[in-house]
Amino acid sequence: TRRLPLSRFSVSSPKEYSGSSTFPAELFKGKATHSVVLREGFENAVSMYTVPDRDVATVECIPVAVYLNGEFWYDTYMQEKYNDTYFRQTFGVRNVEFYKTGINDEILGFIGTHDLTKDSDYEAFGEIIDIQSYIDYICANVYLGNTDYNEYQNTAMWRTVTRENDSYGDGRWRWAFYDMDLQTAGCRRNYGMTDS
Repeated sequence: TRRLPLSRFSVSSPKEYSGSSTFPAELFKGKATHSVVLREGFENAVSMYTVPDRDVATVECIPVAVYLNGEFWYDTYMQEKYNDTYFRQTFGVRNVEFYKTGINDEILGFIGTHDLTKDSDYEAFGEIIDIQSYIDYICANVYLGNTDYNEYQNTAMWRTVTRENDSYGDGRWRWAFYDMDLQTAGCRRNYGMTDS
């Protein structure tokens, strides 16, 4: 996307410039926002709303018009960023590790050295990852027809670095929707759209 004429923008509110680490306007209902991304991608935006009852992290997206120096640039989508503010407001956790380049070596290493058909190994695996989150993530991607994810790319995961509580702060890896642009077929099918 760096080669495209209508580039993505990352916009943040650094405290040293504005006196506040969040924007004064409420960009997303009920949330203080530190940073946003302006990015094309109707499919990416719509996909975030397809799994409200699943154990997969999603960000809010809203359509916006971008003006630069008073000149209309393009229509696009503004979306939240996965960052400390997002995880604190959405899941009530603070010290989060976010990984977006695929499934990490800890998980792949465990799978390669254990037999998940054994109850003891499966239970131990459930201490490393939130298995329901992984199932929901895979099922949603298959249903939407996302062709641009696998265990090595466009797979985003997060966890708390230290145990904070028994819910989202338990230190297990969970999945997040990320870069969902190449699932046009599924998105169009599910929302009754055609190619015309």
